[in-house]
Amino acid sequence: MEATGTSGGTARIPKENGHFMRKISPAILLTAVMVLFLLSATASAQSAPQWEIFGGGTWLRADISPDLQDFGLAHVRAIGWNFSGTQNATNWFGVTLDLSGAYSRPEIIVSPTETLTNEFNFSVYTFMAGPTFALRRSDRIVPFGRVLLGAVHDRVKTTSKGALLIGDVSASETHFGVGAGGGVDVAISRMLAVRGTADLIHSTFGDFDDDRQNSVRVSAGIVFRFGMKP
Repeated sequence: MEATGTSGGTARIPKENGHFMRKISPAILLTAVMVLFLLSATASAQSAPQWEIFGGGTWLRADISPDLQDFGLAHVRAIGWNFSGTQNATNWFGVTLDLSGAYSRPEIIVSPTETLTNEFNFSVYTFMAGPTFALRRSDRIVPFGRVLLGAVHDRVKTTSKGALLIGDVSASETHFGVGAGGGVDVAISRMLAVRGTADLIHSTFGDFDDDRQNSVRVSAGIVFRFGMKP
């Protein structure tokens, strides 16, 4: 079995620290989104495109389980893609369909001196939709908030290296998910903008603890805007 050694013992982080992200209640983000909704409804004056199509890269801190802290799997960092489409009904309200996928090969701590690498492929997909509230006080910089409902799907599968050691193993699950967050668009031209977003994604996979996960997703990319509403 191939393994990468570590010099000295592996530091153990108290399990309580693994609960930090779990203590961030989605209700806090939902409250922030509602505040933005109230501001948007009363203050937006600029016109809005009828359609906004976003595509870019994403970074995900996937919450797994605090009980797997000793194996280095309390959470997994993954990178991937994020696409979304928004149809704006008014200059401050729209409906968004959001899709993303993120991928990782996490290291697994077997002992203080042994770490498995490149044994498993881990992937997470989200399929969500919901309302978006934009604050259009400027035609150049537009912040927005959103609430997304849908599904979170995760999959674990052995790599070819892992299959040689333990056989071909594959498992996947899909659970209900809620996302809350937002971002900001910075216009390049009338039809193009640069977008950055951050979302807290809450899911309910079985995790040997409280069956709740709060994962953080950060994305950046380009927005294509079509049709301007008065």
